[in-house]
Amino acid sequence: METISTVEIVRIWERGAALPPFARALSLLEKVRPVELGDNLTTLSIGARDRGLLTLRECLFGATLESVTECPHCGTAIEFALDANQLHEPDREDALPLRFTVNGISLQFRLLNSNDLAAVAGSGDVHIARRKLAERCVIEATRGGIRMDIGDLPEEVMQALSTQLAKADNQANIALDLHCPECDGSWLATFDIASFLWAEISVRAKQLLGEVHTLAWNYGWSEADILAMSDARRQFYLGMVQ
Repeated sequence: METISTVEIVRIWERGAALPPFARALSLLEKVRPVELGDNLTTLSIGARDRGLLTLRECLFGATLESVTECPHCGTAIEFALDANQLHEPDREDALPLRFTVNGISLQFRLLNSNDLAAVAGSGDVHIARRKLAERCVIEATRGGIRMDIGDLPEEVMQALSTQLAKADNQANIALDLHCPECDGSWLATFDIASFLWAEISVRAKQLLGEVHTLAWNYGWSEADILAMSDARRQFYLGMVQ
């Protein structure tokens, strides 16, 4: 994809700042998906969405993702780096129904998408949210060839469905095996490219706007002229006034 300008980074941040997380992720995804898909972006699986966001991240900031987290055992700040290329999972066909059987109950289901996340956004009860997601993604449930009401699925089947959804869409469920050199503790941490990328875009956009403020205040130049400069030129002028 084409290089994204500093002007566009600020526009992406401005457009996404007022959106809820699931809508913000789609707003970012529009930069790497064909325009003709339109509203179909909402029906992409979360994994397909996240593959696109990884591509956008590489275009904006490169393939190395640097992050900091806190050890849950001793509280030490842990710095680590990820390779975006290693996080990419192979593309899969979202439209195909998936199947599995547990405790004599057979389910056909599809992968979760952004519409599903929107439907449970703000839900304060994990069990209610999981039920609602099941009702949306389960195409058919049968026992002994007889169709069941999805709302009647027992809890162990719901838990098995959650496991199957995670296995079927690995890109949406990236777990990092982290280790603390201070206390020798280990733990698994979930990596969410949508929130990670948005945090980076926010930092970069605010940095750019701060540079605009400084240069506009000192030289009277317009925002458009300042953002149109190369990073090297902008940093040179900043060095003259700071």
